[in-house]
Amino acid sequence: MKKYAWTYDAHTAQGSTAFTINHELHKARRQPLNPLFSKPKVYSSEAMIHMYAEKLCQRISEYSGTTFDLGAASLAFTQDVATEYIMRRTYGSLDREDFDVSMLVVLQGAGRVWRLNKHLRWYGHLLKLLPMNLLSKIAGDTLTTFLLRLHVSRSAKK
Repeated sequence: MKKYAWTYDAHTAQGSTAFTINHELHKARRQPLNPLFSKPKVYSSEAMIHMYAEKLCQRISEYSGTTFDLGAASLAFTQDVATEYIMRRTYGSLDREDFDVSMLVVLQGAGRVWRLNKHLRWYGHLLKLLPMNLLSKIAGDTLTTFLLRLHVSRSAKK
C-alpha cells in the first residue's frame, strides 16, 4: 500500500520507520529493532518494570483523600519504563511532584504540530533552524521545558 508523503514525513523525519511508504520497507526498517522487543529481552526487564510500578503505587498512595492527575501519573510511569528500557536512562518523571505533567501537555499537543506540518511542509524545517534561545522565548513554559530536555538529550549523545 502506497501512503501519501505527509503521513510519513510530516515531522521532518523523511522516510521514518514508524510511517514508511509500504509494508515491505517498514518491515525491513523494523528488523534491526526486533531483538530489542523480543519476549526474552522484555522479560529480562521485569524487575525494572516492577520497581517503577511500585514507585507509581507509592506516589498514588501519597494522594489519599485528594485528587491528582492520573493521566500524568500513568504517562510518567510509561515514560520512565520506556526511556530506561530503550535508552538506558530516565528523566525521573515519577519522582517529580507533578508527575512531569509538562511532558503530557507537549505530547498531547504533538497532534496539532503534525497536522500543521502536514499542510505547511516548511514549518517543521523552520522550527529546526531556529536557535534554542529564540524558540524558548516564543514557545511558552511547557514547550520550553520539553525543548531544553531535548537539547540536553542531544548534547549527551555527542
